[in-house]
Amino acid sequence: MLKSNKILAQKTAFSRSGWFFLFSLVVIFLQTLCYFDFGVASADFDLLTWVFLLLDGPAHFGSLLLLIWLIGFLPWQLLFQGKRFPAIITICLFTLFNIYLVLDILVFKLYKFHINGFVYEMVTGPDANQIFVFDQKLLIKAALAICLIFVTYLLLYGAAGKLRRFSCKWRYIMAFIIACQLLANGMHAWAAAGGSRMIVRVALSYPLNYPLTANSLLIKHGLVDANKQKGLGNLKSTGNILYPRQRVTSADNCTNYNVIFIVIDSWNYRTFEHEVTPEISAFAENSLVFSNHYSGSNGTRGGIFSLFYALPPTYWHNFEAADIHPVMITEMQKKGYQIASFTSASIASPPFHKTVFGTVPGIPLNVGEGTVMERDKLVSDKFIDFIKRPQQKPFFAFLFYDLPHAITFPASYPKKFTPAWDYADYVKLGSSSKETELFFNLYKNCVNYDDMLVGRVLNTLKERKLLDNTIIVITGDHGQEFNENGKNYWGHNGNFSRAQIGVPLIVRIPGAQQRVYEHRTTHFDIVPTVLTLALGVTTPIEDYSMGHLLTDSTPREWHIAGTQENFAVIIGDQMATRNYNGTITYSDLKLNELPKEQVRNAAFLNVIQKSNRFYK
Repeated sequence: MLKSNKILAQKTAFSRSGWFFLFSLVVIFLQTLCYFDFGVASADFDLLTWVFLLLDGPAHFGSLLLLIWLIGFLPWQLLFQGKRFPAIITICLFTLFNIYLVLDILVFKLYKFHINGFVYEMVTGPDANQIFVFDQKLLIKAALAICLIFVTYLLLYGAAGKLRRFSCKWRYIMAFIIACQLLANGMHAWAAAGGSRMIVRVALSYPLNYPLTANSLLIKHGLVDANKQKGLGNLKSTGNILYPRQRVTSADNCTNYNVIFIVIDSWNYRTFEHEVTPEISAFAENSLVFSNHYSGSNGTRGGIFSLFYALPPTYWHNFEAADIHPVMITEMQKKGYQIASFTSASIASPPFHKTVFGTVPGIPLNVGEGTVMERDKLVSDKFIDFIKRPQQKPFFAFLFYDLPHAITFPASYPKKFTPAWDYADYVKLGSSSKETELFFNLYKNCVNYDDMLVGRVLNTLKERKLLDNTIIVITGDHGQEFNENGKNYWGHNGNFSRAQIGVPLIVRIPGAQQRVYEHRTTHFDIVPTVLTLALGVTTPIEDYSMGHLLTDSTPREWHIAGTQENFAVIIGDQMATRNYNGTITYSDLKLNELPKEQVRNAAFLNVIQKSNRFYK
């Protein structure tokens, strides 16, 4: 009798956990619909796409929940029969998974990528508090949301207990998930081979989702054109590096100009105008302005890499592993330059202190502690102190401001642009033009403050008569989108349109007449210009860069932006983007999908082959 009671209790516990599983799956599937902006993309959702969505969601998240259940419930239920311990573990684990999912949805809605290893590295890095700045009100909202999620799962488990008279069979749950997996993966394999781009895009919207592709098998059996599968996948990811391609040489009678890079993190190109940046705009009236300039990436790691190395950041991992440093820095050191860095956020994450400045002993990681606004002020203060000291040698200085990246502005500080949000409330972001204006005004106040700090630097340089022997470069590491493309993208690291890789570029060269250049330039062009004008380098530019001289109006027929994990090749008005999971999407420069017959596959393949030239 006792044994039969235990068996009955065990069956009841498993049945209750089954109902709890199904309730949780329904809640999570409904939440995951937030990954899709149906207002923008609903017209592209044909019947097959809807079928795939209804299959892939339960298949993918059902499998993830099943894994959590196997870890959090099954072994503990077998060990602790009749105890609440297994149920508590399962509720806590489901809550943690749902918290992760909510965070990922927020990240994806803003940036169109998922929480990944790079994000984790930044969040858990030694200087994470300098990279991510959140207002206290936002943290309170987050705490309340976590409590709400936990209470929801308690209620779901309670509701599952009300159905004890109705047995929930786990074999039926397993059969349902397996059937959804087989159908969804079969559809994706067909779609990835050219059957449906929209289905591939839907699959990309889910985190930790790596559905089946079978291109090789389909090519083998002649079901897919092999030539159409070539392209961005031909980018090399390993190999010996040949950088520079030959020894760098320079003329004896070089100018040895001082060189200053002033970089504003996350600088939206639309804010380079007199009202927002009066100091930089006034300086530009006696400088060269490049009105169609692009960074080498949509994030800081790639943007700074492309600025200093004059190469696509697709080389980042290999250069970091091989301990390869920028030609510009090493050549300056050979000529006795003093190398100085004044950065608001730490250059330890990403590790620019090991890559860009790896040959510079004692390079400071940042200017000091404090709020972002305080640190940005220290950037100008410490650099001004630096140039007021007697300089026996030419110098290179890197100034890196962070406030437009943090988008945080003290309520007590006067705001030039109103009405504006008091803090960046990312949860409110959507297609509303009113919210966009409030957010953009907050951002413009941040840019305006840094413009004032840059103005102090420029005025001090003028007072100390350093403009006559100094090349000054003012730009951004990457852009910052405010839904300019109408696709509900915000911030950076989300796409490779102008809103995220387009940045202002102002260059002051001694003796050069003011001029506005309208041809396309890129970060790859800055180092060749500096090395030629300041160090007299005579080595062909193509041996250490993929750029040109900035003033060379030769058409840039192509551009590569992004890192090895996620990058784009831009040719004319077409863009091919390699996504994090290896799939490729084709669009115009405003992110509108291109019809298959318009895609220039051969041209994209040719660019990839050219970009591999720094591998042996």
